[in-house]
Amino acid sequence: MVAGAVIFGAVGFRRRWLGTKLGEFFARCGVIPREEKQKGIEEVNAHTFEFGERHPRELRRILAWNFASHFLSALEVMVILWLLGMGAGFATGIVVEGLTKLVEVGSVLVPGDLGIYQAGTGLIFHIIGFTVSAGVSVGVIRQIRSILWAAVGLVVLLLLPGFAKEGGLFPTRA
Repeated sequence: MVAGAVIFGAVGFRRRWLGTKLGEFFARCGVIPREEKQKGIEEVNAHTFEFGERHPRELRRILAWNFASHFLSALEVMVILWLLGMGAGFATGIVVEGLTKLVEVGSVLVPGDLGIYQAGTGLIFHIIGFTVSAGVSVGVIRQIRSILWAAVGLVVLLLLPGFAKEGGLFPTRA
């Protein structure tokens, strides 16, 4: 299933379906005005494909980091379930991670994401055969992890005022 999604994404990217078809869908739904749709889609597509053609190595690197982050997120779900005594395989982690991405996209319209992520995770767990409370627990634990890492980032930002001026952790090449 994951391989199919990756192949579909790669083919859709190469044939330029993704931006165009998605823009047409939003225009039909009335999310974006039709006259602005074509101009905006063409601009985004031009920038995206220009970057991919000019910097194929960097694009592959970005995609590799993206896949690594999703892999670690699926591993995180598996470890949380193991620590909760529920035991789950890596496939469960991948399913939960993929479906929670859909919940995150759907919760964009809710200010502050007020409990949508946790409720969505509870629903996902219920659907795949776990208890709702296990899903809500995983959602809360992951939210706490996000808050902690944001706090670490804030502390680093406040303690290292010259950090950004000196090029940061990964300085750009000249």
